[in-house]
Amino acid sequence: WTSGFYPGCLWYAYEISGDARFERWACRWTESLVQEKSNRETHDLGFKFMCSYGNGLRLGKGPAYSNYREIVLSAASTLARRYDQTIACLQSNWDLAKSENSFPVVIDIMMNLEILFWASQNGGPSSYADIALAHAMTTCRDFIRPDGSTYHIVRYDKKSGKVLNKGTLQGAGDETTWSRGHAWGMYGMVVAYRYTEDPRCLAMAMRLSDYFLSHLPEDRVANWDFQSDVLYRDASAACIAASALFEMIDYVENASLR
Repeated sequence: WTSGFYPGCLWYAYEISGDARFERWACRWTESLVQEKSNRETHDLGFKFMCSYGNGLRLGKGPAYSNYREIVLSAASTLARRYDQTIACLQSNWDLAKSENSFPVVIDIMMNLEILFWASQNGGPSSYADIALAHAMTTCRDFIRPDGSTYHIVRYDKKSGKVLNKGTLQGAGDETTWSRGHAWGMYGMVVAYRYTEDPRCLAMAMRLSDYFLSHLPEDRVANWDFQSDVLYRDASAACIAASALFEMIDYVENASLR
């Protein structure tokens, strides 16, 4: 699921420096992922393709990039196959507590909605955006607790769509909040608002952000789980949240909140 990150970093290095070496390296690492566009064993195609091919489309010029768009559209099509209309979610491809009738969904998938939103605006079916927004709204309903904290995983009954149980795969406990997963939710809601301007997405992004910020230690680097007595830090959670906040500044009208 991390394979798009290094080419993404190379694209950013090229954007910042203008150094053609970074563009060359970014192309090489990006194009090594092409076979993943048809991988139906992962829900993380947004991670893989928007970081790599998405940045390539944004920064690359000329005929060398002519096939990038179709590759991203193909990856989006593969991801869209995971959607279940009854549950209104994309299915996760992993669960440590599998059961025969379970349809698991993890909050991480919020980070993969962007490829569907992008595809719907760049030659793919408009239904992809509908899928992405529906997934975001189901996440708002089922993953977020009254105090603004989040579950990591929700399992649904495959046939009825009813919630079977809620919990975590990577946090300290089923009723705690894993900070990186919470940050995925923050960022995903901001991206959903970017593409839809649906006020529900921005309101939820703000609610998740309020919880995240209010549970940070003095140095602002999040603990891996907000309720754990084991005080490991998760710098990635802090970075994801910061990315969400930097973008959200442009969407929030209240000056004091900005």
